[in-house]
Amino acid sequence: MASFHFSSLPLGSPLAALLKSWEMVVQVLTELEDVVYGNEQTIGSQLMALDQEGLAPSFAYAALAAMPTKTGDPKVLHKLQACLASAKARHAVIVQEFGYILNRCQAIGAAPIPIKGCDLAFRIYRESYLRIMSDIDIYFVRLRDAEQLFSELQADGYRVLSVDPSRCFWDWAHHLPTLQSPLTGVHVELHGGLIYPPHDRRWSRVQSLTRHLQAWTWEGMPVTSLGDEANVVYLMAHAFIQRTEARPKLLWLVDSVKILESKKDHFEWRQCLDLAEETDLLKSLRLGIACICHLFHLDLPAEVIRRLRLSGDPLSSGGLEFESPKHPLILAAERIYFSDSLVGGARKLARTFFPSSAYMEAYYSEWQRLPLLVQYAKRLAPWT
Repeated sequence: MASFHFSSLPLGSPLAALLKSWEMVVQVLTELEDVVYGNEQTIGSQLMALDQEGLAPSFAYAALAAMPTKTGDPKVLHKLQACLASAKARHAVIVQEFGYILNRCQAIGAAPIPIKGCDLAFRIYRESYLRIMSDIDIYFVRLRDAEQLFSELQADGYRVLSVDPSRCFWDWAHHLPTLQSPLTGVHVELHGGLIYPPHDRRWSRVQSLTRHLQAWTWEGMPVTSLGDEANVVYLMAHAFIQRTEARPKLLWLVDSVKILESKKDHFEWRQCLDLAEETDLLKSLRLGIACICHLFHLDLPAEVIRRLRLSGDPLSSGGLEFESPKHPLILAAERIYFSDSLVGGARKLARTFFPSSAYMEAYYSEWQRLPLLVQYAKRLAPWT
């Protein structure tokens, strides 16, 4: 077994700033004895910082377990208990909605693959309510399954919260517009891509993660999700590729740590690394594994350290880096570049921004009295 730790990072680099903030969060999570002697204000600020990372319930749960209820500060106890009560209440609503979505999938013959919290909360965490879920994420290998369920849920009264200005959803996004349940208010996202939108040439390569699935049951219902090795590859890519327009959450790294801890010596590192290479996601896996080793002091098989090139100084030998948020125009240019061909990409871009008059008439009938160029301008206004 071997370990890895960042010896130094360039001052001012996005990765250095991110790791510094994460180190402070991990310190709060691991040094629970401070909670016993903490005051209400200190615990309150810690819970706020942890909530931004999606880790407040886990902290409250561990802190209450470590804190003597008879001698602890009643105000501190109340804050921790209130945090858990809130998490449980929110989770109960999510569970209700999750069950409804699975039943609707079963009714129409769709094959859902819950991802992120909807999968890990029920399989990996000690108590499922400890894994915060801001929405319900369901992935479908067949795009028509996602589209059919989307239509069914709309018919059930689900409200569309956000509509991509292009209306060509699979060209620009890896999931359909967010839906909101009329009964629970929970947001639902139906995915057709794990990392990239379906038009992207990298999409089919990443879809090979779905060849590695595992079956489990939820409330007596059969469920299929990504295998643990594929899940770690996906979570790291989600953090360091898909979420570069926003600050990645430490939660996704904690998810990966919990997967590794649950599998212990049975985690198939060779399969995980092979999947990362096959899907061209090795760079994000390498960065994620380096971060969790640095933060949580994990020991890895020496072969894993070697294949990820984490020995010595990885910054100079392999280019470990964290990408800064990108301007939408840069992202648009990348989508052209990564399409099947430059000409094909340019056509998709032109179609997205300037669809046919028949398309405009079908989707924007209220604008039909306006000149077509004015309709285009109104349609693209949200992007500006």
